[in-house]
Amino acid sequence: MLKSANPNLTAADQRRLARRLQIQDAALELVMQHGYDGFTMDDLAEAAGVSRRTLFNHVADKESSVLGPMEEDEDIPVVAEFRAGGPTGDLMQDLVITAQRIMDEAQEEDTCAVERHLRVEDAMRRDPKLMALVDARFARFTALAAEAICARQQWPDDDLRARAIATALLALIRLSLEELRDRPDNPGLGDAFREVIAAFNDCADIARPPSA
Repeated sequence: MLKSANPNLTAADQRRLARRLQIQDAALELVMQHGYDGFTMDDLAEAAGVSRRTLFNHVADKESSVLGPMEEDEDIPVVAEFRAGGPTGDLMQDLVITAQRIMDEAQEEDTCAVERHLRVEDAMRRDPKLMALVDARFARFTALAAEAICARQQWPDDDLRARAIATALLALIRLSLEELRDRPDNPGLGDAFREVIAAFNDCADIARPPSA
């Protein structure tokens, strides 16, 4: 059952989220049993205990049923704040703060988010097609991050600086997800990311040449 720590969710929002996560859990179980291509949306509706109509009211397709929805930047308030130059005015600091907020909010909405991610990892190891879909989703996240940076900085589209920053950010996020898999103490999404950022900053300090 969904356990949400987000007080901003209405009762209706809670029900919608619970149903979507119920569908995702059923989809992950079907991937584990039959592979990504081994079941239909009708099979998923039956496994989740919902009608086909209800299923498509909550998920758009098989990919979103397994991996969750792919939100665009304009749907995320903290990203809108980043694009507008917030919250502090410092690009790199704000990029990290925004990523942390997104992960913290995900954990607030679903206190089982870490466990659910680990199930996705297990399913990826069983089915290369799912791994390819995850890679494609990370590529999309990278493109969205680069576009948001360009909009904020008023840089040209496809600016190499924005792509370099976005690629580095997503690499650190992926490392944070690996930490969730490998750590027995089970840190939260945001906590794992904060630890990775701290380690990265330490390395940057070590690599920085001494002042003349």
